[in-house]
Amino acid sequence: MVSLGRNAYQPRGATSAGGDLLVWNQGVEHGYSVAIATRSRGGDWVFPRVDDLVAAPVLFSNAPMPALNAAGYAVVAWFQSLGDVLRISMSERESPSDAFRKARESDVLSPPHTLAMHPCPTIHGSGSAAVGWIQETRDHQWVLMLATRTSDGAWRLPEDLSEAMAHNLPATGKPIAIFTPNGALHLIWTEGDDQLRRVWWRRRTPDGRWQDTLPLSPVDGFAIEPSAVAAERGLVTAWRERLNGVFVIRARALDQDGAAWHGAATLSAGLDGEAGPPALAVGGPDSTAVVAWRQGDTRVGAVHSATLERAVGPTLDD
Repeated sequence: MVSLGRNAYQPRGATSAGGDLLVWNQGVEHGYSVAIATRSRGGDWVFPRVDDLVAAPVLFSNAPMPALNAAGYAVVAWFQSLGDVLRISMSERESPSDAFRKARESDVLSPPHTLAMHPCPTIHGSGSAAVGWIQETRDHQWVLMLATRTSDGAWRLPEDLSEAMAHNLPATGKPIAIFTPNGALHLIWTEGDDQLRRVWWRRRTPDGRWQDTLPLSPVDGFAIEPSAVAAERGLVTAWRERLNGVFVIRARALDQDGAAWHGAATLSAGLDGEAGPPALAVGGPDSTAVVAWRQGDTRVGAVHSATLERAVGPTLDD
């Protein structure tokens, strides 16, 4: 057994040349906390003790998400109530030889007073980092928020909701923050209502300039649950989109310099039933991307996959 007893849930993993992480929520005597197991490259797993848990054991911790770079710098972010609304907290370590620190008051990333959920951390090889999440406004709308860290370790946190990166997100939307190898930071999220919903993208260039927000899915469509992966030469994203009353998998790729998105490909065309949420991986000298998803009923459906060779090549046509 990896966990500290049986009251453990929501495991997530991260891997890189810097090693491996496994994180989960762990029930303890007076509440719930976040547990982190670590392994250096080629070493053995080190599993946590109760004293190593990083979140304050108050009420429930939720959805811990890890990020790890090749040098071993790592961030784990989660959302948790400390007696008031749910807020985004984090723990980090600078190197594989360091322990993850217990979350402090300064490690609460989200502005106070309103509900915050679904953190997504990302780390660049330089040590720059970011955490995106959604947060509720006082009029019960949802916005995309972002905290960032420079390569020298200085975090910048939003002071209030006026610093939102995007508006009109669904409460179930899980934003994506992801670095590409050239140092660009990308945000991907969904906006809309129960009838129309789109996937959107925004990019911060390696020199720190935010570019205009662009839609990735059609204006009159219903697109949800995006996923993304960074390739050596760009970025690949996939999502579920409702076409003719049925959800299909759509995918697009961004070229290396961020100048252009290639056309969307429908990956599940011709398959029976609806497509479930996509999962992505990429690798190899040609940045080949693999997209996998469940097709059909949750009880009897099959797992399908599609390979996008040279994922940032000249085009991805239907």
